[in-house]
Amino acid sequence: MISASKQARFAGRFLAKRKSLFFTPAAEMGNLFDESEALRRDAEAAEKVPDRPVFPLEERIFREIIKPEDACNPFFRPTSTDMIVTALAKECPISGRPDYQMVSRSLISGSKMGFANTAISWMESKAFNVAELKLMADASEQFRYSETKRQEKLDKLYTSDVWATEPLQVKLLDGTVKQMTALEAFYRTSSLQAVNHENVSAFLLTKAETDSQLKMLFESFKNAGSVLTLLPYFASKVVEKIYSSPSAENIQLFGDYLRDRETNSIADSQALLLELETVTIDKIIYLASILAQSTSEMTIAKEALIILMEKLKTAPLAESYNAFLGSLFQLADAENLTRESLLHQLMPVKDALHVVYLEPETISSILKKLITNTFDLTHFLQIISKTSPTFFKTHLNLVISRLIQLQKDENSSSIVSQVQIAQTARLMMQSGLQKTSCEQIIKSASK
Repeated sequence: MISASKQARFAGRFLAKRKSLFFTPAAEMGNLFDESEALRRDAEAAEKVPDRPVFPLEERIFREIIKPEDACNPFFRPTSTDMIVTALAKECPISGRPDYQMVSRSLISGSKMGFANTAISWMESKAFNVAELKLMADASEQFRYSETKRQEKLDKLYTSDVWATEPLQVKLLDGTVKQMTALEAFYRTSSLQAVNHENVSAFLLTKAETDSQLKMLFESFKNAGSVLTLLPYFASKVVEKIYSSPSAENIQLFGDYLRDRETNSIADSQALLLELETVTIDKIIYLASILAQSTSEMTIAKEALIILMEKLKTAPLAESYNAFLGSLFQLADAENLTRESLLHQLMPVKDALHVVYLEPETISSILKKLITNTFDLTHFLQIISKTSPTFFKTHLNLVISRLIQLQKDENSSSIVSQVQIAQTARLMMQSGLQKTSCEQIIKSASK
């Protein structure tokens, strides 16, 4: 057994050899053991957590909807009834029918809005606003030319010999002799009287009495170059002359005149149209539409119609607008255009549909080519009741037969069909149709 003195000497020598002595307090050792125990418990608890479940793919909670500006429906002008029906229907589809599909400029064509506030905001969009177009005045004071003195000068120079085809020998100011036509000589003499080429041409347009004289005059226009075609006063006189005598040959001359314009930039032609009076633009729409029936070229007519409505806020006359739609439908038949393509082309000029009288042939074409469901038919009939109410009196059976056919295509129930027929009859009565005729409609359609 080691004595106490030896233990003391041994401890002294041990401490002398070390520079410092490290030790851990018992309290801290206890904390380390507690943390280790906590980690062990966490590990055991983690082993008891089940694996993450695997869920199958579910339907997305959001749905892409068509933008209002992409919807191609020229007949749709939302009413309070449309908003109520849509808001109360399941998933809020436009028209209240879940299977209603809209023609769209995008890949989205469904009509389900999902929520009532979304549907109402969608229908209140500016895309469905119809511009308030002014009715066209019978005359315009845009051009205020003082033509009296100029007319007197040209009347003194003019004779019927101007249209002679034999060449003349004309002595010039420098003494030389030049061969030219009588028409060219008249231009030269007029220029010496300080009358420019535009005004002389406009004067001669009023003097041309035959198609051959008019053709001769148009040939002389080419000598003035493309600048003459962009002068608004001259352009208005050309349109007025052709419009007053729209023979097939004259229409072709007008087509040549338009093709000369097309050599200029679009900006120049639009600037010309904006300088013309609205009556002249309307005549251009009519003539260009008639021309399109043989050339299948609707660019000029459509350009003039858009400028008239969008820039000048004026509605075209019924004759011009019906001619435009007639040519558009004829072109669609010739090129086998789809209903979607037709609606795309009609959208930029849709505002006139709501204010211009539509001829029976135009309405019949729209019913046949563009109306494919009862929802669109209802809105189109509302337009007709305001712009063309006489159509109901003359083509009553056509409207009812089209309605019944669409009801069959949609497999409408008897209750829905009867309600739609009754609403159509009420609309016709408001347009002036006699009550007895409406009652006969309901009876015949209910059989």
